[in-house]
Amino acid sequence: MKLLLIRHAQSENNVIEDRPDHAQARQPDPPLTARGHASARQFAQDAELNGVTHLYTSLMLRAVQTAAPIAARLTLPAHGIERAYEYGGLTIGPAGGFTPVTGSDHAGLRAHCPRT
Repeated sequence: MKLLLIRHAQSENNVIEDRPDHAQARQPDPPLTARGHASARQFAQDAELNGVTHLYTSLMLRAVQTAAPIAARLTLPAHGIERAYEYGGLTIGPAGGFTPVTGSDHAGLRAHCPRT
């Protein structure tokens, strides 16, 4: 079995980390930046993906958008996993509070990654 783990490409939250108001400006489920989309396309084009038979993704928008060009290259469906999300890092709510953000649903996955 060959297992390949890929972190999402650059998201809108990644580019604001140095801002003093980054905690307040963070989006609960940010999309990729233009650079992130380009990186995901480049990875799909250049990565050694021989032998990959299944593609799974979190339903977080940035993960789905990263998976989309990989799914297209492999002509494989991307399977969304509802329980795969960032726990403890991506939060919404008042400072000090925690509400996990699990991403979209399978319809949202299809909207951003047609190969599902």
